[in-house]
Amino acid sequence: MPLVKKPNEYTDEQRRAAVAAYAVLGTFKAVAEQLGLNKWTVRNWHKSEWWPEVARQVKQEADDQIVAKFTRVVNTALDGIEDRLENGDERLVKTKEGHESVRVKMSGRDCALVAGVSTDKRQILTHQPTSIKGEAEGMESLLKKFEALARSSREKVVSDQ
Repeated sequence: MPLVKKPNEYTDEQRRAAVAAYAVLGTFKAVAEQLGLNKWTVRNWHKSEWWPEVARQVKQEADDQIVAKFTRVVNTALDGIEDRLENGDERLVKTKEGHESVRVKMSGRDCALVAGVSTDKRQILTHQPTSIKGEAEGMESLLKKFEALARSSREKVVSDQ
């Protein structure tokens, strides 16, 4: 659907490019210089009814690209961790002939760390709790409430006399 009802010398692609450039550059002058437009044209477009929706779309597209990059990074890192868990870390050891790359099992501490962090992240991703409040914390909270209630009752009795 066209952004404007009466097309003029500018295309919708130019308008979208101006919105995207404004999101990055932040000034009408910089947008105009980069795209070869008049600064006042860009300023007027900014006041147009179509600008906010196009700006939202531009931001959403940028956010989607960032999420996709982070997803690739996380997947690569997880593949690397899985490889280390199954095959061990690579270590360079000195030999008579020079150096050789060997795989060494991960330590128990490192495996426990990977398991703990991975469990916490899985819980967060699945909207599950990452900690459990013990009964003792609840009892301490009740004790404090009862103590406060007892203090306020004593103060009321003393002030009524």
